[in-house]
Amino acid sequence: MTYRIALALLLFAATAQAERIIQPTNDTELAQALRNLKAGDTIQLGEGPYKANFFLKDIQGNVGNPIRIIGPAEKRRAKLISTSSAFHLAKANFVTFENLHITGAASNAINVDDGGDTQNFPNVSTNITFRNLLIENTGPKGTANAIKLAGVAHFEIDHCTFQNWGEDGGCAIDCVGVAEGLVRNCTFLPGRGSVAVQFKGGSYNILIENNFFNDAGSRAINAGGSTGEKFFRPNPAAPPRFEAKNITIERNLFVGSDAPLCFVGIDGGTARFNTIYHPRKWAIRILQETVRDDFVPSRNVTIENNLIVFRSTQWFEGGLNIGPNTAPKTFTFTRNAWFCTDKPTQSKPTLPTPEKEGTYGTDPLFVDPAKNDFSLRKDSPLQKVGHTAR
Repeated sequence: MTYRIALALLLFAATAQAERIIQPTNDTELAQALRNLKAGDTIQLGEGPYKANFFLKDIQGNVGNPIRIIGPAEKRRAKLISTSSAFHLAKANFVTFENLHITGAASNAINVDDGGDTQNFPNVSTNITFRNLLIENTGPKGTANAIKLAGVAHFEIDHCTFQNWGEDGGCAIDCVGVAEGLVRNCTFLPGRGSVAVQFKGGSYNILIENNFFNDAGSRAINAGGSTGEKFFRPNPAAPPRFEAKNITIERNLFVGSDAPLCFVGIDGGTARFNTIYHPRKWAIRILQETVRDDFVPSRNVTIENNLIVFRSTQWFEGGLNIGPNTAPKTFTFTRNAWFCTDKPTQSKPTLPTPEKEGTYGTDPLFVDPAKNDFSLRKDSPLQKVGHTAR
């Protein structure tokens, strides 16, 4: 082999395991390294570019010895050019992707799933980490996603940037039947694509926090959705069934989008301390796309301490779109601040239930919205709401 392998001994509580640091210098060496992955391996890439169209099955790191595929540094990502899917992992555990720039994937840029073993969810693919990735120009046609997860549990997507995903129903992050996940500190940039972040197919216990959604699709967050029967995890699932459950959306900044917050077939969630600025139609949608006796209606969502700033010319149905077969009376609204920039006296939204301690018509006094600085001036009267709340 012409590529360099550096060996370093790592001592753990129970055993001593050799960690291999593999440094491929070209496409052939990268392919060879990926074919022979073992627990504890780190593939340390240069800046590239590399060609990446890899399918990997049964990639097994463990709690003390994760498998890492990483670029040189935080500000020097390895560039990978894909014509299909850069990485498709089936039945993978304890894998980290870090400091990578992936571009051009016609399908999903990174796809991690359970290999179709839907009955044994959530124990098939676990502990997957995505950190400091730039994924752009995915698709453009079809439902191509930047990151696609199906049947994955215990995952983290952190400090990643996304732009231009599939224009026909594609997402920056599309998750079907996943659990115990975290999406934080990510940036979703303007461009093509329908939805920025979606969790459906029986997904539960998800935290989406401290992200910037900059006109990122018609629906910035789709908490729920519409999923074909065979794609739910676990499958079969016991009733009462749901598309998504226990989804927390916290301290995010949303600029634009038709509707930043969409709750679709959800069974419990919270949206708190978010800032929504100039949505094009609604702040919130409450929808039901799977109508069956064994599925719950969209229900039990708490909306609190959010800051919503809108224009009267782009504000429909009082700011909320409520579809049929939902349970809007189970949604609660508390201490949100609503401000119509062009008609402050018309700031009060039309809500399905009375709001407690809401604020209407008070200018939040942003520092500089034109430069996407939505922090509040020191003299703002709304310091306790929105993504910068103290």
